[in-house]
Amino acid sequence: MESTSKRSFVPAAEGMRNAVCVDAEYLGWFEDDYDDKPKKLQKVKLVFETDDLMPEGSEDFHGNDISGRPKTIGKKYTLSQHPKATLSIHLEAWRGRPWSAEELDPEIGFNTEELIGSPCQLLIIHKQIADSNTGAPKTIGMIDRVLKPGDKKMKPSGHYVRIKDREGYEIPSTKKPK
Repeated sequence: MESTSKRSFVPAAEGMRNAVCVDAEYLGWFEDDYDDKPKKLQKVKLVFETDDLMPEGSEDFHGNDISGRPKTIGKKYTLSQHPKATLSIHLEAWRGRPWSAEELDPEIGFNTEELIGSPCQLLIIHKQIADSNTGAPKTIGMIDRVLKPGDKKMKPSGHYVRIKDREGYEIPSTKKPK
């Protein structure tokens, strides 16, 4: 019999949060509509641990106690350094400086792996959506802004296991589809 005492999901608290990047997952190529035209785009997901902690009695999907661990939050981005791209805007604000000519060079570029372990501040907002299974309304946390770290610089807790290090992970193709 399944336990009915499990707490329901509680998103990371709204507002400015201290955080640290714990994963930069390459997601591969996707077809999206851009300016009402289909376009193939590469995507990446950044995952952060926050200074908002899991409440007492929290369990992971396997029933393990995760009380007191940092809550995580992620955001998917188009992998682009274009000045209007959200990833580019967030990274410039986080780093506190614009891209160098070398970082903008397509032969050199910027490696998202360099973000792992980097502290920052996140502006988290809440949004009501319909649960994909039940259709009932639920609240999720979303990253609205990524900024330079404040005085309290977080370090990874060591509890988060990167996606690429999990059993069954398969590397998405980096080859652009036709």
